[in-house]
Amino acid sequence: MYKAILCYESILKKINKKDSTKMSHLNLKKKKVFLLYKNNFKGVVLIFFLLGKALAHCVRVVFTPEKRITRPVQDFFIRKFAHIILGITGTKVSIFYPDDLTQKEVNQLSSKTEGPYLYMSNHLSLIDIPAFIVSIPQSLRMVAKQELGKIPVFGKAIKKCGVILINRKNRKRAIAQLESSKGLISAGPSLWMAPEGTRNQLYNDMHPLGNFKRGGFYLAIDLGIPIVPFWIEGTQYVIPAKSMKINKEIETSVIFGRPIETRNMTKDNVNELITEVRNEMLRLRGLLPPL
Repeated sequence: MYKAILCYESILKKINKKDSTKMSHLNLKKKKVFLLYKNNFKGVVLIFFLLGKALAHCVRVVFTPEKRITRPVQDFFIRKFAHIILGITGTKVSIFYPDDLTQKEVNQLSSKTEGPYLYMSNHLSLIDIPAFIVSIPQSLRMVAKQELGKIPVFGKAIKKCGVILINRKNRKRAIAQLESSKGLISAGPSLWMAPEGTRNQLYNDMHPLGNFKRGGFYLAIDLGIPIVPFWIEGTQYVIPAKSMKINKEIETSVIFGRPIETRNMTKDNVNELITEVRNEMLRLRGLLPPL
């Protein structure tokens, strides 16, 4: 199995990359849980320093003139924010490609110039997004719930960076919002979305994936762009669902599958496309070495 590792150490901006063609088992060393409200003065100072840094980055985006917000500038802001968030938690991200992908396919997925693709994955944690942002080399935009756009400063920043906000409670409205994104994707950047529509708070071996929503699959068929299924694991331990708890220095894994072509599909094929993507995601989950 092809593997690359991205290590994020607290405060340090440096990204250490290691490449290996051998599959190795990652041993998750559970660190002492760090709670924001525990009496750990140095830890609290560090977290608030880095959160302040993230806020300052958002302010910088907000006050950047619209005429300067080009796609490369958006890419810079998005990746920089992901690095800051991973720096807060000291998270390690390991990237895997299955053995059944050829070297050419691996090179395409790891190339900055390929695409656009519609990336689809499971969704476990708030840390998923920064983890896969640093794992995907192409220019990338995300589909997110519209409530994020209402957060002061942060909401305006993500809008300026091209994040597509949708109303998850109104199906017709959500479909219309996805329709309006076609021009953005046709212009070049790849797109990520979670077909489950939200985080899987019931995640376990009996319930690895929730039900899929169809909107993203219709979008891929309409645009004729490939869907790249991938699986992310370990992020649920960094910030558990319904919790303010932050676990430091957790190892996480991302594994990418082969792109699934949609070019010759019609809307009549959407059910078989959903099944194919879902099965591939579950297959990728089974290929990951245990954390």
